[in-house]
Amino acid sequence: MAPKKNVCFRLSESDIDILDAACEDLGINRTRYFEFLIRMPLMAKGMKPPFECIVLDNETFTAMRKELTRWGYHYNQAVRSLNAVALYLRKGEGDEEWFREMLERAGNELEAVNEGRDALARRLDELKDAVLMGGS
Repeated sequence: MAPKKNVCFRLSESDIDILDAACEDLGINRTRYFEFLIRMPLMAKGMKPPFECIVLDNETFTAMRKELTRWGYHYNQAVRSLNAVALYLRKGEGDEEWFREMLERAGNELEAVNEGRDALARRLDELKDAVLMGGS
């Protein structure tokens, strides 16, 4: 690890208040805060300014990850139902009611995926709008 060097600069009193409030909210010190800021991508590869960069907090990222995991669960359940139908059709087994139930189950699971996708898309739009308006 390379030795650390000191960096000094001036901030207005109001910027120091903002910095200290942000550090307190995040539970980190000023040095760590600036380390995070320095590592933020300010230029995306192949893009020319102006461009937008959205940074997700852990809570939002975790919620999005959970939603994507939920999609996977519902999708897998739907595919399992459809595979069961295909297997029974190949074997010439199963009755009409069972097929109807399995297809309905698959449809319900896929509908849950679509609902989750729509909810996540709305949340992403809200985040984008909040960033563009300067809010959160």
